[in-house]
Amino acid sequence: METKRILICTVILFALPGLIFARSEETVSAVRVETPPVIDGVINPDEYPVEPASGFRQEHPNLNSPAINETEVYIVYDDEALYFGIICFEKNTAGLVANEVARDAFMQEDDCINVMIDANNDGDSAYDLMINCTGNTYDGHFSQDGNVGGREWDGVWTAKTSIGDDRWVCEIRFPWDNMVYDAGSSKMGLQFLRFQQSDYEITYWASDGAYLNRVATFGTLTGLEGLKPPKRFTVLPYGTVRGVQPPDDEPGDIDRMAFEPDGGIDFGFNGGKSFQLNATFNPDYAQIEADPEVINLTPGIIYLDEKRPFFTEANTAFDNFSCDILYTRAITEILAGGKVTGKAGPVNYAVMDIQLEKDDIQFPGDNVAAARVKANIYEASYVGTKFVARKGYDGVAGDRDLSNYNVVGLVDVIFALPYEIDFKAEFAKSRTDWFPAAEPAESGRDYAYSVRLSRREPGFETAVRYDEMGENFQSDISYYEPYHKNDRQVSAFVDKVFHIYKGPIRDFKVFGYYNHHWRIDNVDSIYNYAESYADLYFTNGLIVGPYVSLGYDDRFYSYGLPRYPIERYGIYVATEGVSWGSASAFFWRGEYYETKYNDLEVDLTFLPLTSLQIELDTEFIDPIYQPADPEYGTAQDRLSVVANLKVTHNVWDKLYWRAIIQGDNEDDLYLGSFLVGWEYQPGSNAYLAYEEERLKSGRGFELADRRVFLKGSYMFSF
Repeated sequence: METKRILICTVILFALPGLIFARSEETVSAVRVETPPVIDGVINPDEYPVEPASGFRQEHPNLNSPAINETEVYIVYDDEALYFGIICFEKNTAGLVANEVARDAFMQEDDCINVMIDANNDGDSAYDLMINCTGNTYDGHFSQDGNVGGREWDGVWTAKTSIGDDRWVCEIRFPWDNMVYDAGSSKMGLQFLRFQQSDYEITYWASDGAYLNRVATFGTLTGLEGLKPPKRFTVLPYGTVRGVQPPDDEPGDIDRMAFEPDGGIDFGFNGGKSFQLNATFNPDYAQIEADPEVINLTPGIIYLDEKRPFFTEANTAFDNFSCDILYTRAITEILAGGKVTGKAGPVNYAVMDIQLEKDDIQFPGDNVAAARVKANIYEASYVGTKFVARKGYDGVAGDRDLSNYNVVGLVDVIFALPYEIDFKAEFAKSRTDWFPAAEPAESGRDYAYSVRLSRREPGFETAVRYDEMGENFQSDISYYEPYHKNDRQVSAFVDKVFHIYKGPIRDFKVFGYYNHHWRIDNVDSIYNYAESYADLYFTNGLIVGPYVSLGYDDRFYSYGLPRYPIERYGIYVATEGVSWGSASAFFWRGEYYETKYNDLEVDLTFLPLTSLQIELDTEFIDPIYQPADPEYGTAQDRLSVVANLKVTHNVWDKLYWRAIIQGDNEDDLYLGSFLVGWEYQPGSNAYLAYEEERLKSGRGFELADRRVFLKGSYMFSF
C-alpha cells in the first residue's frame, strides 16, 4: 500500500508541467591577468582591470529594492586561481559586527559577504564561501538548491580583509584545484550575498530575491578562456601519536599512560565532473579538532557534521532530504575504503565501499557499501535511488558471513513547483539478519517513508510533512531515533516575519509548530505536541518574545517509561547584530517528563579582542516537584547546573588555540580540553590536544581519565 501511494504521487507530479528556472540576466566578466593580485585586503586598481559586479538589491527589508549599502565585486583569474576583490561600502564602519572567530561558523549575524560558485554551470550545485569583515571564513558545498550538502566540505583557499573609513574590503584567492569544472567552458554560475548589520540589510546580486541559493537562477560569470584542467592527483599522508590512560585505572591514578603511534594515507583523483576517485588506507578519524562540543541533555542521540576528508569530498552525491540511511559518522575503524563519484549528462552517480577493522566496536570486520544515482528532471528537481549494505564477517572461520547482513534501498524525488513550492518524497525498505542462526526479519513492516510539501519565500516559510517507519525497519549505518519505529507522525509549521520599521520596532516574527505521533498498530495517539512563540525585534538589537508549548509524550515506552505531560510557558530575551558579542536568556516554567521545573538557559558570547572569542553556555534547572528516584527512594530536588565555557583565540593566520571546560553538578563530572591547531600550508595541518575528565570526590576532584593527541598531515598535489 505504501509503495502504491508513493508511485501515484510521483506519476501525478511527472504529469505537471515543469517550471524551468532560468539563469538571471545579471552577468559579470572576468579578465585573465599575468600578475595575480596580492591577497592583503587592499584593492589596487592595477590588480583588477575589470568592471565590477554591482547593482545589488535587497532581500530584506524591502524585497528587490536597491541596496542601501552598495557592494562591488571585481573578478580576475590566472592559471592557478580565481580572484575576487570585494568592496562593501559602509557608512558606519565603527559599528561593524564580527562575533564569529571559529572557522566554519555560520556568520549571517555578522557583517559578511557570501560567494557561491556554480563551477559546472549546470544549475545544480555550488561551492559556498563566506567571509566576515575581520576575515573569518566558512566554506561548504550544496546541491539541489540547498536541499543537500552544507559545511562538511572544506576547501584550500585564502581570504583577507581590511576596514576603512567608509568601507570594508575583502580579497579572495580560490584555486582551481578546489573545483570540479569544465575546462572547455568559458562560463560559470555565480551569486553574491551580503549581510549588513547596522541597517539589518540582506542584499543579493542575481536571482529574483525569492530564493537566493537556487543555483538555477544564479547570474553568469563570463570571460574564462584557456582554463587548464585542475591538478589530477592529491596525496595526503598523516601521522599521529595518541596517549590514553588505560580505562581500568582507578580514579586518581595518573602514573600510567599508553602511547600509540599510527599513520595512514588518503588519495584523490580529479577527472573533472564526469569522474572523481577517492581512496583511504588506515585513516585516522579522531578528528577532535573538527567537532563542536555539545552538552546533550536529552535521551536522543546528537547529529555530528561529517568533517573527515575521505567522506567530505563530493559527499553531497550521497545525500537525500530525510531518511538518513547513510550516516557516515557511524563508520569508525576503517581498514581501507574507496569512492567513485561523477556526472554523466543529467545523472549524478556515487559508489563507495569500506572495509572495517576487526577491532571495530560495533561491526568488527564488516564491509559497508553504498550507491547513489540521481537524475535531474529539470533545474532544482530530480528522482533518485540509493542503496546501503553491511555484510557481516565470521571472525572464527575468517570468511564472509552472508547470513549476517543489512541492506536498505531508497527511492526519492524532489520537485520544484511554481510559487516557490517544493514537493519531496522518499520511500525506503530494509532487509536484515543480524545473527547466522536467526531468521530474516518479518516482511511487510520493514519500510520507512516521508512526504513533505513546503513553500518558502522571503520572510515566510511553511511546510506539512508525513512520516512513517515500520517496526522491522532496520538501517545499521543511519541516523534515526529507535523510538520512531512502528510510528506514524504528521507535522506542520509556519514561520512568518513582518517588517514593521516603526519607532524602535524593526520586525515581528511568529512561529508555530505542531507534531502528532501514533502507533501503526494502534489508533491511540502516543505523542501530541504544539509550540509557538512570537518575537519582537528592536532596532537596537534586542529581541523579546513569549513562548508556550503543550502536549504529552509516551514515545519512550520502549525504555519502560510512561506517558509524560509537556507544559511549558516562558520568555526569551536576546541580542542580535551588536558588535561586542551576543547574549540570550530563556526562562520557562512548567512540567516536562513528570517533573515540574523552573529552567533558565543563559548563553553569552563576547570578544575582548577581534581574534578572541569567549562563550559561556549555562542551564539552571530547579525542580519544583520531582518524583522519587527509584534507585534511591527519595526525590532528587537539588538545583542542577550544566555549564560549558569555551575560549577560541586566533593567534595569527591559520594558527589558533581553543580551551573548553564543561561541568555538570548532577553527575559531578567535569571535562577540560586544550587544543592548538596550525595549517602550515594549504591542505596540511598539525594539531596538539589534551583532554581530561574529573569526578568530584569529597572536597576535591579526582582524575578519572586523560588523553593526549598529536596529529600532522601534509598534502601533495600534482
